[in-house]
Amino acid sequence: MDVMALRFELRDFARILDIHPGRVRGWVDRKLITPAVKGQGPGRRRQFDYNNVVDAVILLVIQETFGERSRFSTRLFLDTAQELLEFRATFQGYYLVLFQIGEFPLIPLVARNRAAAEAMTLEHAYEEEAELLREDSEDDLLVERRRVMGLRPRKVPGFWTKTIISLDWSHGEALRLIEERGAG
Repeated sequence: MDVMALRFELRDFARILDIHPGRVRGWVDRKLITPAVKGQGPGRRRQFDYNNVVDAVILLVIQETFGERSRFSTRLFLDTAQELLEFRATFQGYYLVLFQIGEFPLIPLVARNRAAAEAMTLEHAYEEEAELLREDSEDDLLVERRRVMGLRPRKVPGFWTKTIISLDWSHGEALRLIEERGAG
């Protein structure tokens, strides 16, 4: 089976992920997931592909970690999606590293292997955040990031967490879900 050629309508896509179709519609409306084929006009339904399933698997992990309705989850996934586009063709061996200070997620980092992911520290995340914060923006999330960035790691010991997601796992999980719950 050539998974890259598969297309799933909204209901099938939701069944594969074991979520309600309304949640998928919400993701599409908020531009978290972009269907491979956009349904335009009556009788033209949205269709999702394998890459959408991989993105959704990662989105589900982020929402499980930081909260489904959290505005930070949404922003973090959008930041992550940009990062993942660069690595989509070469996911093998790559890891997504997420840091969280209390309820607040920092920008995602990508590591080339498990050892590099394990070696990443909160300081690495702070360096990436500092780059992001150099932008001159009044975006309310960036304002909140600036406030949280004032909490240097040595001032908040034990107050942060680190989550590592294998991008190989996300592909494997997407394949498993398609095989188990695929369209039919």
